[in-house]
Amino acid sequence: MRLSPRLGIPRPWLATAGPSGMLTAVLGGGLGCGPTVSLDDPSPVTANPTTSPDSFGPTSGQDGSDGASEGLDEGTRLDLAPLKLDVAPDVPLPPGVCPPDCQFELNLAWTYDGFDPSALLDPEDQVIVQVERDDHVVVAEERQGAITLARLDVGGQELWTLPLSLPCEPCRLVDLRLHPSGDLLLSVRGVDGMGSPVTVAARVELGAPTLLWSSAIALANGAGVAPRTGTLLAHDESLLLQPAIEGSMTPGLEQLELLAYDAATGDSTATTPIAVSTATGDAPIPRAVYDADGLLVLTHPAWSDDGGLSGEVRWLSAPDGDAVATSTRVEPPLRLAADSGGRVVTLGQTIGADQSLLRLGSGHAGDPEQWTLTYAVDTVTSSLPDLRVDSYGDAHVVIRTAQGMPGRESDVELLVLRWSDEGTLVWKLALPLPFDRVDEPISLQLTTGEDLVLGGFMTGVRHVERRVPNCDCG
Repeated sequence: MRLSPRLGIPRPWLATAGPSGMLTAVLGGGLGCGPTVSLDDPSPVTANPTTSPDSFGPTSGQDGSDGASEGLDEGTRLDLAPLKLDVAPDVPLPPGVCPPDCQFELNLAWTYDGFDPSALLDPEDQVIVQVERDDHVVVAEERQGAITLARLDVGGQELWTLPLSLPCEPCRLVDLRLHPSGDLLLSVRGVDGMGSPVTVAARVELGAPTLLWSSAIALANGAGVAPRTGTLLAHDESLLLQPAIEGSMTPGLEQLELLAYDAATGDSTATTPIAVSTATGDAPIPRAVYDADGLLVLTHPAWSDDGGLSGEVRWLSAPDGDAVATSTRVEPPLRLAADSGGRVVTLGQTIGADQSLLRLGSGHAGDPEQWTLTYAVDTVTSSLPDLRVDSYGDAHVVIRTAQGMPGRESDVELLVLRWSDEGTLVWKLALPLPFDRVDEPISLQLTTGEDLVLGGFMTGVRHVERRVPNCDCG
């Protein structure tokens, strides 16, 4: 019998599921239910708690070490062989923790692989997945400057593929989002026929499929500025917004702006200035999401007072761009996600020779720095992680890891981690998935039932799989 680790609901259709990633660490916590338990080595984790699917606009919807594992509440027994967590009958199970005598696992529901291409991979090539509201999956593959879409049904079967003809060459994927209609919104960067940097927005109707429109906007260069744009997202049915960084009239300074598009035609309708600051070169792109209160949340790189490159989080009223609150992050945020309770979670990264430090932060406009944490991941090659937040407010992070030495990797795995809405590590699993080494090797999405959909390249071919959290109760 297999049970949902959240609610203990039988899911017999998973009885014959395929390979699973087994639990390597379990921690309780989250949502104020049950005990907080740590089985992990505490040294990689430092936290300072002071206490998804896509978000649309307002019309819809210092590090300090804790030094040791926290103790067990009365009525809780910890059994290390195998890993289990027993709680008193009247205490709810912590999110992600299985009942007694059950083993947590991530079962393989299905896999999908694209065609075997002749073109080799560039470091900038990537695969991005987007889960639709009916759990169909859109797969965007960028290979050597060309972008192809594929759509999968809920069982992972390919429905169609669509090569996109966009006004850029090469074209580099930035992000995918959904319009309230269900259409796909793409953010792409590249250069135009004159060799000038452009940002390209596009809208694709997924049923047909049809490229409804694509729109290119030239971006201004500047000394020390690499012009770039981020997430294209829907403010409402008729208006799309996108953060941008481009050069200013003053050498050495860059402008943070908010671009606006007509959602029906793709025409540029406005550019709203947000801030002017010292140029940040080719630092990470700006990201944007709407929180549950209808505020537009932007992240972007910024220089700190001590001269280091850090990050800022801005809560804005949209579409006018008026500032509501700001916060700083140790590193420029690479990823940004919102939960249904009004919080946003940021994910940054500090790269070392044999470690990658994941830096998460959580907050909302009323408390921009609710908690921050740092988690060390052992890996000899650097790659960007990905982040999603589920309906319970838990943050899911995936990162490709490798041992050995750069250029001669061994033991390539995918590390999957989950933190509660209070910043407590719930579990982590190392899956033996040798995704190819590119700059952004892994894309993560969550289904409506909060299964994990993973996408990337494997042996040069686009690879997508869906994994289901389960409690194996024998």
